[in-house]
Amino acid sequence: MNKDVNESRFRRIPAVIVPHGMTTKLAKHFGVTIQAVRNALKYQCNSDQAMAIRREAMANYGGTEVSLRV
Repeated sequence: MNKDVNESRFRRIPAVIVPHGMTTKLAKHFGVTIQAVRNALKYQCNSDQAMAIRREAMANYGGTEVSLRV
């Protein structure tokens, strides 16, 4: 089967992956819930605070931006 045809069936979404335990530390750092941090890292919200969470995760918490295929 053609690889291009298979790839067109999926779409890529950005996400920030952080090491184990860093989601909780980010939540405490920003004074928000763990779910708020998860939503920010999955780009499910794009508020100023979500952008700050992603920036902080990549700068100081070992976060890496990836592209997930869904």
